[in-house]
Amino acid sequence: MDRPSDVHLEAATRELAGAPRAAPGASVTVPVAVSMLLLYVVVIAAVAAGVLPHGLDDLVVVSLFVVLVGALAERWRRAERSLGAARDELEARVAQRTEDLQRKQDLLDLAQRAARAMAFEWYFDQEVNVWSPEQEALYGLAPGTFDGRYATWRKLVHPSDWPLVVGAMSRAGTTGDITAEFRVIWPDESIHWLAANGRVFVDDAGIPYRMVGFTADVTARKLAEEERRRSEAYLAEGQRVSGTGSWAVDGATKKVIHSSEEHRRLFGFEPPAGVPTREAYFERVHPDDRRTCAEAIARVADRNVRCEWEYRIFLPDGACKHLAAVAHPVLDAEGNVEIIGTTMDVTARKRSEQALRESEDRFREVQLELAHVSRVTTLGEVAASLAHELNQPLAAIANNADACLALLSDPHQGDEVRAGLVDIAADADRARLIMERVRGLARRSTPERAPVVLADVVADVVALAASESAARRVAVRTHVPADLPIVLADRVQLQQVLLNLVMNGMDAMSGIAEDQRVLDVRVERHDDAGVPGARVAVRDRGMGLGGGEPERLFEPFYTTKPQGLGMGLAISRSIVEAHGGRLWAEPNDGPGATFWFVLLGTVSGEGHPGSST
Repeated sequence: MDRPSDVHLEAATRELAGAPRAAPGASVTVPVAVSMLLLYVVVIAAVAAGVLPHGLDDLVVVSLFVVLVGALAERWRRAERSLGAARDELEARVAQRTEDLQRKQDLLDLAQRAARAMAFEWYFDQEVNVWSPEQEALYGLAPGTFDGRYATWRKLVHPSDWPLVVGAMSRAGTTGDITAEFRVIWPDESIHWLAANGRVFVDDAGIPYRMVGFTADVTARKLAEEERRRSEAYLAEGQRVSGTGSWAVDGATKKVIHSSEEHRRLFGFEPPAGVPTREAYFERVHPDDRRTCAEAIARVADRNVRCEWEYRIFLPDGACKHLAAVAHPVLDAEGNVEIIGTTMDVTARKRSEQALRESEDRFREVQLELAHVSRVTTLGEVAASLAHELNQPLAAIANNADACLALLSDPHQGDEVRAGLVDIAADADRARLIMERVRGLARRSTPERAPVVLADVVADVVALAASESAARRVAVRTHVPADLPIVLADRVQLQQVLLNLVMNGMDAMSGIAEDQRVLDVRVERHDDAGVPGARVAVRDRGMGLGGGEPERLFEPFYTTKPQGLGMGLAISRSIVEAHGGRLWAEPNDGPGATFWFVLLGTVSGEGHPGSST
């Protein structure tokens, strides 16, 4: 008879292998043995009753016994064969099931290693718990070095995070679930983050006795989160310092789905209040700029293009801000458009630009005033010569008038009178031209660009300086070719520049012999990158540049003349540069120096027929 433990083991084995459980009394030997035994009892009873002949009874009994033993032996052999086959089948099924379980365990181990998540089991009532090598590795321990004690585990956890672990286990006593993220200190003192998720089991008294779950290494995620928080902090600080906010709008609904704190602050919204609606933002946009903003956002959403625009807003306190926005579209996997943009406070820049414009306006006014003063000063230098120049036509007019009056008494002198009147008209026109040149230079007017023939400018300046050159015994020679283009310039300003250079050339030759005082004024064609232009040179034979830096001559208030202001050349250079050209000085190979200026941005066309004197 089987022992109870053996019966239980057999039942468990059959259940594990999937074999059907044997029914009670289903043994193959018991029914046959009982039948043979009953037959044997009947025979014995027949012999005892004298039914069988004498001497036959022993033979029958022995035969029956032999048959009974043989039948029992055959049944036993069959039972052994059946049992062997059942055992082999059971072992095969157990092996298959074991192989399946091992395969699943291997897959589980691979999954745990890949996810760096290891299963754990902890019994609170046991003094020592065993960790797997993988679980030890999460704590930086070599395999088999964890002693399994609660106190040792506590030392591995970062002291600052141990209260979090204890709190999680305490809550698990009520909820049954444990979730915690904490730091551990490896033996090399490096810090790593672990995340534990599992269940806590309690006994009938509600006391926890077992904890199971998974522990995963989340160091990489934690470092990434920390880096993201750091980047967000840097971005927020950068936006605050630069006055730039970021935002995002749904391309289809135009709903504001993101607005950084600085973006909300730019519009006067309190950051903790959350993201304002699109309508709330547009209420603060200047009424004249709302259409611009709406069209810009629509253009980004509909055309998938980058867009920049500027607009104004009014804050609740009435202050006005100037903002500059940049936006571009971003498409998701389904083709939906999200508009990502930044907005910068450019109020200070706008104010600076306005102040700069005002400063430039004031500078131009001062420049015009200085240019006017310079022209008047130049006129003052030639005033005596101009008086002499005017005295000649005026004296001729007076003489001709006296002669005409005398001839009027003789009626036969009509032709002489007529000739005298023609001379008077010519001299008066000559005086008028001189006065017009003087008045043009003396007039304080706003510069006006117009087509100018350089030959006429040279002729005017030479005429203005004629008396002064005669008084200083300076021969002025000019060379103006016929193929010069017509330049776009202010005539009076060009006259001022050229007259200043001519007067400076005369001053430079005041200390040399009179027969060496020759001033050359030359104009030649000068094209730059296919743009027609002209180059003007004023060459003297004076003392030269004195060995100093030529550029110093163009510094304000720098002068080599005892009575000079040091502003003529500085103003002349500013005038030329305002016309898109440049003015410079070069020493001659021989005595003297040459001042050049180039005029660019001209219009093509034949100018004056040209002249040489």
